[in-house]
Amino acid sequence: AEAQTETCFQRHHLEFVGDTSAVHWTDGKEVTIPAVTLSVDTLPAGSQWRRNPIPSSQCAVNPRGDFPVPCPGCGQAY
Repeated sequence: AEAQTETCFQRHHLEFVGDTSAVHWTDGKEVTIPAVTLSVDTLPAGSQWRRNPIPSSQCAVNPRGDFPVPCPGCGQAY
């Protein structure tokens, strides 16, 4: 067995399956939304990264709305 190191992790990355994410509310409501997966200019090369699908309404990360809210009720103040 190979030691669990950063080098090992970078050699054995996994790919995401599918092109959607599911949003689950505590009241049981569920909505499927498109996933945003990146695989260009990633590190390690060839790996994939998936964006957190819900922009926070509680921070200044998205002040211009460049990150659209993916569904009604998503990203509301909590």
